[in-house]
Amino acid sequence: MNSILNIIENFNKEMAIDLIIAIVIMAVLDIFSPLFSFIIIKIFNIKKDTKEIKNSAFYTPLKIFFKLTGIYLAILFLKPTFNFTESFINIVTKIYKIAVIITLANSFANSITKKSRFVKTIEEKSTKDFNDNSVKMLVRFIKVIIYIVATFIVFLELDYDLSGLITGLGLGSVVLTLAAQDTIKNLLRWYSNFYG
Repeated sequence: MNSILNIIENFNKEMAIDLIIAIVIMAVLDIFSPLFSFIIIKIFNIKKDTKEIKNSAFYTPLKIFFKLTGIYLAILFLKPTFNFTESFINIVTKIYKIAVIITLANSFANSITKKSRFVKTIEEKSTKDFNDNSVKMLVRFIKVIIYIVATFIVFLELDYDLSGLITGLGLGSVVLTLAAQDTIKNLLRWYSNFYG
């Protein structure tokens, strides 16, 4: 509270100019975020038209990314003017990184559909025939993997040590596999007796 009062008491022309520049940085990235997003998607997908680009899974997340980047750059620009502490900047940086990770994970997950190139490539290279339910399960599985990886990255960004959790998950899966081994054998035996 005292630091806010000190800023108000010491507010001068230079601080006002820096504050205006920071607002301009945020406004430019906010206003031009649709254009920047459109250009990036157009670069990576040359054949798409304007409507397809705006309906792309990456268009809205890219706009959010540029808006977040504008806020982050404005705060970094104001750091020397308002004497932001390193701990405050570290917190802002972590929040920015986490927001970018979540935004990217969401866009990648939304881009995985039954008609996406990635799923079609898996279907083509697989030796099994995929029905509609199998494709839905594959899409869900890929999305879950994306969100799990993003969650691990967020926890690492928050400085949590996940080595124990990863080891536990590995050991837990081995125990579950060994425990379920007899059940699976009995189910297969029943299936072969019933249908065999």
